[in-house]
Amino acid sequence: MMAGPDHLGPAEQDLARLAASVGISDSYLVDLVELADRELAVPVGLLLNGMIAMGVLTTPRAMAEELDAARSRLAALVAGQSPEGVAPEVFQEQLREFGSAGITSWERYEQLVEELEEQVRPFLEDGELDFDRTPADIARRLIQIRTRRFLTLRDVQVFAPGQAGIMRLKVMRVMLDHVAAWWIIEVDEDGQATFQLFQTEGQ
Repeated sequence: MMAGPDHLGPAEQDLARLAASVGISDSYLVDLVELADRELAVPVGLLLNGMIAMGVLTTPRAMAEELDAARSRLAALVAGQSPEGVAPEVFQEQLREFGSAGITSWERYEQLVEELEEQVRPFLEDGELDFDRTPADIARRLIQIRTRRFLTLRDVQVFAPGQAGIMRLKVMRVMLDHVAAWWIIEVDEDGQATFQLFQTEGQ
């Protein structure tokens, strides 16, 4: 079946997937990232430029909240200093918007995803998109939105070569194409993860 002028043909589909997937690696890891978006947390270890980072995959909202916390601290520094010509109440509203920009952006993205899922629903067959029937603009947006370039970790521990200590971070964002290797960290019945990073022979 040939695609119509308002639909993506096979060559266009291939080009769109290729353009969207530049730098994207392991589909298994991407699957875990998508589970984290639904708050199904999995602890993982990542090898990044010679360092090892371990943490729990989580939704990008966690980094948006950290970003807003930093922006709010900046806003507090100038809270009582309305610029000339700007009413105090207007300035306070501007600071409020500045301090919540991360969450606002994330919620806008989530809304766009929900709207796109509704638009795509009529064109699904056995859970897969029928590109021959899907309008080209919807198909392009779906391909783009399915492309994952970052993952988010919480409760992070970073081990670096030559460093005796451990760097601990509340939240960390990692570009997927910087992940050289990764593994799942097993947890016990209580949800606690235990691991030994390195051990010598005989231990």
